Amino acid sequence: MPIWTQGLSSFNIDTILKHANEIPEIADSIVENLVECTSFESLTERYNISRIDLIQIDTEGYDYEIVKTLKLDNFKPSIINYENKHISMKKQHELISYLSSYGYKMYCNGHDTLAYLGCMNSL
Repeated sequence: MPIWTQGLSSFNIDTILKHANEIPEIADSIVENLVECTSFESLTERYNISRIDLIQIDTEGYDYEIVKTLKLDNFKPSIINYENKHISMKKQHELISYLSSYGYKMYCNGHDTLAYLGCMNSL
């Protein structure tokens, strides 16, 4: 199997299986592990974080769910960047509406979406 597959992981097995056309034996190589998860809000409380400048999200198919859990009333990072590759068009539009409602402007570049506050010149 290609070396890049060693780092491939997702909360959603279907996202991994989408690579079967490139790697026919991928289903036989999947290993399921339970991982401890925590919310963004829990992390900020635990470590007494009062300001966030950048959030980078690349969770191979779970980006929509992660973005939707962000409590943007409490924190408004200047930049939120997430991978849109595995998000349906309907959910992409939902995220754009959600983030826009908090004042974010959006820039889509290939498989990534950049949500930012202010103007691009200041980034």
